[in-house]
Amino acid sequence: MNKYPLGLTPNSSAIYIPESSHTSKGVTKDEYVYEYEHWHLILQPEDKRSVRGMAAGLVVAKRQVMLVTELLPEEWADLANVFATDANGLADAPRRLAEAVGAEFTGHFTGPAFNMGNLAGQTQAQVHGHIYPVVAEQLPPPGTRNGMGAFIEAHRQLNDL
Repeated sequence: MNKYPLGLTPNSSAIYIPESSHTSKGVTKDEYVYEYEHWHLILQPEDKRSVRGMAAGLVVAKRQVMLVTELLPEEWADLANVFATDANGLADAPRRLAEAVGAEFTGHFTGPAFNMGNLAGQTQAQVHGHIYPVVAEQLPPPGTRNGMGAFIEAHRQLNDL
């Protein structure tokens, strides 16, 4: 299994993860999805996707930069391309992530969600946004509540007992 580290090698767009600061062991060729002008699109490792969704991914800045506030205007502009919609109204990056795992993208997703610094839970010293495409294979059955609605329903049921 060929691994690419996650992050940025100085003077290149190669991805790496500094072993001393992160638990990930790298990105497999199967997890690498697409390269934009200023961003890499990768699937989260399989163990993370089993919890966060089968098409959960990351958009990672190519340039070595820790905080989104340090991004250049052209990097922000390219981020708009990452999420631009096609003729069917589907956002590019979430659609590519779903296709990479052989799932049907519903057109709905959350993200990109950026953690800013250690206090916000950022463990990788590289700007990256989390993307969570909603795929048809993981939709709850009709009439099932999820998200905040599921939390409220569970709370109601607990209090009724």
